Amino acid sequence: RNKILLLGISGSGKTVLIHQIIHKTRVETVPSLMVSEKPLDKLVLVDVPGHEKLRFYYTKYLQDCKEIWFVLDGSVRDMRPAAEYLYDVLVNNHISRNATKITILVNRSQFEISRLQEQMETEINQLRQSRSGDVEQHEFLGYENEDFKFEHVPNPVVF
Repeated sequence: RNKILLLGISGSGKTVLIHQIIHKTRVETVPSLMVSEKPLDKLVLVDVPGHEKLRFYYTKYLQDCKEIWFVLDGSVRDMRPAAEYLYDVLVNNHISRNATKITILVNRSQFEISRLQEQMETEINQLRQSRSGDVEQHEFLGYENEDFKFEHVPNPVVF
């Protein structure tokens, strides 16, 4: 397993991050409409478009996935869209069964990381409550009767 998936909603800064890591330069980008793969040492960074209709492409790379880097735009006040996407990633059976490490990278933030982590946990907790009656939900995310915390999922999740 040699792929690192870069996930996040459209405009979060995934493609900019790849350019900074590989080319050591900062570039202006437009939202990606196709998956792109970039070699990095013995790994491959996979930039998955964040557009709502294209996000599901990440599932095609799970067999070879070593780690997921989920990119958040810390300058955005409404974290709900990012939380919805991250929730879907966290409840993915393949990801939870393999305890795939998830690193949450925060881009363009003026806030403390702990504050953004709490905000994401609150959003995911609300999503968990609203989706608890969802027929397609196979597994409860976190611990029942407790507010959601990233430490409650089987995957290592780091900010």
